Amino acid sequence: MSWLSQNHKTIQLGLLILLLASFFGPWNYEADGVPPPEYCDPPLVLLTPERCVKLLSGAEMFGYTAFFFQELVRSALSNQPLAIIELWRVFFLILLVSLPVLPLPVLTWRVLASFQSSEAAEQARPLGRIVLYGSLALGWLAALGLFLLNWPPQPWLFWGLWLYLIFNDAALMLEILAQAGMRSAPQTA
Repeated sequence: MSWLSQNHKTIQLGLLILLLASFFGPWNYEADGVPPPEYCDPPLVLLTPERCVKLLSGAEMFGYTAFFFQELVRSALSNQPLAIIELWRVFFLILLVSLPVLPLPVLTWRVLASFQSSEAAEQARPLGRIVLYGSLALGWLAALGLFLLNWPPQPWLFWGLWLYLIFNDAALMLEILAQAGMRSAPQTA
């Protein structure tokens, strides 16, 4: 565990960069405005023999939440608000698409805190660890939920989502192993 504790900051920074990079790979698809299957040329993808789609990156999906949030606020302020069920559906969609982004600022905060003085970092560790564990778990569950809600016939096309899930797990395992190493180090000394 000494190697892990010595290189914890570097590995954590690398995982943060890889987690951020996974948002630029395909996470989902949309079929609005795409041509029929016989005219399906790149960058469009033939998902099934009858369905041509455009792949959406995680960053694009998160960008759409701004539109959904605007629609939610506009309908709440207008004289004819959305039905309660529709309002909850839009809110749930915004939450589900936004949760995978949550580990990015939390992990960035943890990486920046690890470069501070050791006394300030020690005070922030317990709460920071809990927040990081929670954000990684919620982000992982939301990303998996996005995939399961719209199970595609060719799941390998969504490599950005798979990379996100892998790097999210790796970040969580790094924190757990680092914590276990810090606990066992004082006991053996």
